Amino acid sequence: MESNSDKLLVKGFCSYFELLIAQVSKDPLVLGKLLGTLRPGRLVLFVTPEARRKGWEDRARQVTRLCANTAVEWYSLPSPEHGVPEELAQKLAGNSRAQPRGVAVDVTTGRGLDRVLLVEVARKLFDRVSVVYCTSPPSRVELMPLDGRFRQSWLAVEFPFGEDVGSWLAQRLKPYGVEPKWNDRLRLTDRQREAFRESICTNAEFRSWLHSGSERAQQRRDDWGQQVTALEPLLRKRVEEYFSKLFSPLLPRRKARVAAEATQLRDGYEERLVAALLQCAQDAVTFLPAWKEHVQPLLKQEIRMAAHQRLEAIFSKKRLILEWRSHARETDDWLYQEARQLICGEPIHLLVAREASSELVPLLEENSLADLFEQWVACEVEHLVRQEAALREKVQEVASRVEVVSETSVVMELDVLVLLRTGDLLHLECKTHYHSGNQAQGSFLKDIKSRVKALEDYTGAYSEFSIVFPLTEEDIRQLKAHDEKSLRAKKFAKPSDWWNTLERLEEEGVDIVPVDQLREKLEEFVRRHTG
Repeated sequence: MESNSDKLLVKGFCSYFELLIAQVSKDPLVLGKLLGTLRPGRLVLFVTPEARRKGWEDRARQVTRLCANTAVEWYSLPSPEHGVPEELAQKLAGNSRAQPRGVAVDVTTGRGLDRVLLVEVARKLFDRVSVVYCTSPPSRVELMPLDGRFRQSWLAVEFPFGEDVGSWLAQRLKPYGVEPKWNDRLRLTDRQREAFRESICTNAEFRSWLHSGSERAQQRRDDWGQQVTALEPLLRKRVEEYFSKLFSPLLPRRKARVAAEATQLRDGYEERLVAALLQCAQDAVTFLPAWKEHVQPLLKQEIRMAAHQRLEAIFSKKRLILEWRSHARETDDWLYQEARQLICGEPIHLLVAREASSELVPLLEENSLADLFEQWVACEVEHLVRQEAALREKVQEVASRVEVVSETSVVMELDVLVLLRTGDLLHLECKTHYHSGNQAQGSFLKDIKSRVKALEDYTGAYSEFSIVFPLTEEDIRQLKAHDEKSLRAKKFAKPSDWWNTLERLEEEGVDIVPVDQLREKLEEFVRRHTG
């Protein structure tokens, strides 16, 4: 592979820059790209009072620590009206009287007059001076030697990552005063990842559970609410039959008073259980894993409250208490199966899986669809990078579920990150809906804008932000065309809200990535930044 030094030599430039002159700026990524690409032997950095006051000097020092072979000198740069060329010349010349083999003056950042002043002083001092400018995108360092021939060339950017694989992202974020914290994430098998991709890219019914799932679940709850009155007589009959069978071996052996109390208890117990099961008919249609977390414990609590304590008060013989407790375990199992099959119908996660793939059933039982969608995007991006040589050569790291921490505070949460070898970063924000919980549409847009700003503040202005919705390219085309008939057929809830959201996001310059265009997005991002 052709090195940057080889390119310089071929283009007629000096093959090595012994000296780089630059100013400290707000975004340390520029300095990192220049150091990683040019790899100068000596770096002279000028710091303005403003840069020092705003803490930009500290950011620059973090970057220079990544380049152990570069000697760094720091100088204060006075305001333009007090800038003295002779003083600058003395600082640039240093102690050596020998001409450096090559001198580069960065004109990417800094006050405009200061950049002109540094270039002019360098030209008077040194023979081989080039101005350099760091662009993004594409990420490259453009060069022009100041020899009067106006030849221009460019170099592919390299960021000075260290050798420690586990700290690549940490190195990239450290100059901004933050560090990453990785959270536990779900690992999909290749079969699960492929099944999810096939379902979300080709099955509109499955996608609707993600982009309109809350509305579909609410409709299902409403439908069950209308059926509750019809369920109650059937449920009462089943409960009466079951408890008559359960109590019948106990009652004949007891005195009449105890038998009457037991019968009264049974009637009250039946009433409580009917109410509990009817409530479960409403609750059990919510999204997974609500059944195990909420419904089953509720039933067991009713059993304990309605039976165990009162039976111990009525039946004084310990043998009968133990006998009842053995029946209670059987009652638990009966209630679970009865409510699930007779009352609640098929759980939603099985309905979703039927519209997708049986491979997803274990995942859907234990994870929300929103979490599963986010983790699938991460796994799919990792898979694409592994499989595509062009991506593998350019991508430094893929990370997911990262919290960005400043001291002890979490300042930002990032879903999926793609970090290039150039230091450029793409954040994929995974959203199943244009709101979260009770968040209104307008609040969603404000939230996205605040996330974009936080990304720029804590990872640099060159970082890119995109949203991945569970929408295909065709879905987005139909939303933009206001094709409500086609969208209703795909079970879109409130399609007008969807297309209004997409239009507002585009007006704000937010990039939207369809789920069937992830490969194309990665390739486009890599191509723009690395050529």
